[in-house]
Amino acid sequence: MKRIAVLAVLAISALIVLPAGIASAHPLGNFTVNHFDGLHFFADHVEDFAVIDTAEIPTLQAKGSVDTDHSGVADERERLAYAQKRCTSLATGLHLSVNDVSATFAVSSATFDYKAGAVNLQVSRLECRLTAAIAVANATGAAFRDDFDSSGVGWHEITAVASGVALVDSPVPAVSGSNMLL
Repeated sequence: MKRIAVLAVLAISALIVLPAGIASAHPLGNFTVNHFDGLHFFADHVEDFAVIDTAEIPTLQAKGSVDTDHSGVADERERLAYAQKRCTSLATGLHLSVNDVSATFAVSSATFDYKAGAVNLQVSRLECRLTAAIAVANATGAAFRDDFDSSGVGWHEITAVASGVALVDSPVPAVSGSNMLL
């Protein structure tokens, strides 16, 4: 099995890992936009299960971007179109390099949905499955950074696992401390 050292290059507040017993979808309040990137390294590509959980206020602010016919209800077609657009945008905000070679993520699947939040408002969840074709098998180092929608306050969590290659001295855990923001 090949070995690869992984370095996660993170912004100052990019990685907050709380024990699972304390974690909640919005640990910092109803103004947050929370990020999760679950990286999976393979010999010839890297997959990212990216999740954006958005608290009540930013979810409400984005409603008009989802409900494009302004009917007051974001139907399945509108949610799917919004998910595809946001996941494509998210993919461009991710930076992955292996042995100093940059990779570009492409969207494999995208979903967006609402669930009940506080004070009769909704929260939203964007899930993106992304793939970057890049040779990992003989790698000696990798770096990853998530710059998507980084202007606001929120939880940023990254995990990394591998199949067919080994991660060496990874600065991020293999298992999510927040249960992938759930």
